[in-house]
Amino acid sequence: MPAAYFQQTTCKLQRAVNTILTEGNLVDSLEELYRGVENLVRENKGGELYAMLEESCQTFVAGTMKSTVENGIQGSVGLGGDGGVRAVECIESCWAKWISQLVCPYERSKRTDDRDLFGVFSITWIGHIS
Repeated sequence: MPAAYFQQTTCKLQRAVNTILTEGNLVDSLEELYRGVENLVRENKGGELYAMLEESCQTFVAGTMKSTVENGIQGSVGLGGDGGVRAVECIESCWAKWISQLVCPYERSKRTDDRDLFGVFSITWIGHIS
């Protein structure tokens, strides 16, 4: 497999992950991304691809999501707070959004295939452990 194909496919996948996590509009089709991942896994690149995906998600959680939760729970606990109700609601909301982004992104858009980011993660994980 040419190095350029690996680089091009991982760039597309990275862009797609960032787009999904920030609720933007995908440039590449999920089917094209899925096929690219499949090809890379067949060439024993699943481990590298999985590490890239894992790092992208960890960066998002440690940055954007953490900041959202911290801002959302501010003042909820302690003197004058609401007993933690807003904190729990904020955390639940962030968790629901995270799940919807991973498992069923773009369900609300004109999606024409049954692939999702979870499917891409599954394929790379299978390639990573085999």
